[in-house]
Amino acid sequence: MTSVSILGFATLEPLLARQAEIVSRGEFDLRPYTRVDSAGIAFLLELHRQSVQRGQALRLSGASDQCRRLAGFLGVDTLLGLTTEIPA
Repeated sequence: MTSVSILGFATLEPLLARQAEIVSRGEFDLRPYTRVDSAGIAFLLELHRQSVQRGQALRLSGASDQCRRLAGFLGVDTLLGLTTEIPA
């Protein structure tokens, strides 16, 4: 049985307290999260906003295909650096 870890509404509270630390580090590793919901995408957008405000780059690494697809569906994949090639 595969463990599913969700970056979403029910799991964001501990990360909210660490936003400044994540932005200061300049990278957020998404590999632990196999699923991301719209609240998770909103969190990533907030990290992006804070990094832009500080004049820092933020790298989102290890995003799952599901995360990339959701970001694409919501039209924020390019903004977050999560673009992916979709085969024809």
